[in-house]
Amino acid sequence: MKKICFLAAIGFAAVFTASAQSKADSVKITKRAEVKKEWKQENGDKVKAKKMDLKEELGLTDAQGQEVKKLNQEYGEKMKAVRQNTTLSEDQKKEQLKSMNAERNAKLKTIVGDEKYVEMEQKRKEMRKEAGEKMKERKGKKATGAGK
Repeated sequence: MKKICFLAAIGFAAVFTASAQSKADSVKITKRAEVKKEWKQENGDKVKAKKMDLKEELGLTDAQGQEVKKLNQEYGEKMKAVRQNTTLSEDQKKEQLKSMNAERNAKLKTIVGDEKYVEMEQKRKEMRKEAGEKMKERKGKKATGAGK
């Protein structure tokens, strides 16, 4: 009788622990989605403006701009599918994403040409650097409590 009660208690504990974890996970996912949506609302126009500036700075034609946009959407969807694929290990995902990115860049180079591709890569590096600096700045504010 003691063994049965003991086993039942362990079973209940396991069920409630798993239930609590799944609820916590769903709350995190929901929160993350809300933050992403809020960020897009706040920064969507800035992102569009930067893309337009980049198109103008590189002197891309409207046709090239449309091709680049189409290419980015196509590979964005493919990459998203790889990231969400739960059957792949993290290493497999990284390898596939790396391969897709190389393929995308090769196609991008044919659309815009070698010279403009090099310029585009330089602009991307600058934008990444700026984004990294802003991220560090935000993290610093959170750590000190100044961002609240």
